[in-house]
Amino acid sequence: MNYTFRVPLLVYSTKVTPVTNHIGETVFGLARWHKSYFSLTKRYNFKVIDTNNRTIVSAEMRDKHFKNPSWDITYGESLENRIEMWCKTKSPTHPRYYFYFSGFNYKIIKNTGDKKTFIYNQDDKEIAQYTYSYKGLNFITPLYEMTTTNKLDIPVEVLICLLRCYDTSSRSI
Repeated sequence: MNYTFRVPLLVYSTKVTPVTNHIGETVFGLARWHKSYFSLTKRYNFKVIDTNNRTIVSAEMRDKHFKNPSWDITYGESLENRIEMWCKTKSPTHPRYYFYFSGFNYKIIKNTGDKKTFIYNQDDKEIAQYTYSYKGLNFITPLYEMTTTNKLDIPVEVLICLLRCYDTSSRSI
């Protein structure tokens, strides 16, 4: 399955970005959120909103420093389930992040000069690929596309949120 979205031009914007599937219909929305007016400098908090404007996934950056950031990601009907994603990057050119989901270890990897980000399961099998490209007349904001495999244990909205957190933080390391 393919999912695409385009982020807002303003970095601190809380505007909801529609995420569309391969047919072109909006499946859910992706937005940045802030705890208060004074926390505008934290631009790494994201949430995924369903078509009824209910938050189904929420990601909050836990660490204040950027050396090894980590996130607390909550998801589900009442946001009762929790995932922790953390950075194990040794070199800024090869960012590596890890997270646990349902007792299994997953890793997010992006290589230098490559526009593709991959999620691998504990057996080193690729389960999702995340790319960005500049298409059409829009040269400022890239078009993000996530392609998933047929057998997927992780909900798509959680993957979108994980990859958006990863992509935003890996650009600032």
